[in-house]
Amino acid sequence: MVDISIKSVAGAAKAERQSRTSQKSGSEGARSVASTPSDSVHLTPLSGELSKLSGDVPVFDTAKVDAIKQAIREGKFTVNAEAVADRLLSDVRALVSKKD
Repeated sequence: MVDISIKSVAGAAKAERQSRTSQKSGSEGARSVASTPSDSVHLTPLSGELSKLSGDVPVFDTAKVDAIKQAIREGKFTVNAEAVADRLLSDVRALVSKKD
């Protein structure tokens, strides 16, 4: 099943490109305008299934966020700076090693 909104977004983008092209040609005098290639997207049936599944899964754990907010309000939330620094360095090392 193909999401119709994707087609309308692609159509809107194409119309915007054409509008910009016609505005440029109008302001720069008469010159020929080459047609712009259009983009297209093809979604497989699997994408529809994935979309259905992801709609039921929350992006984050609201209960955990609420508990952290409450702990911050009460002054009970502490940050382990050493653990944060270690994780940050670990992530940076991983990113640097991927670039090599």
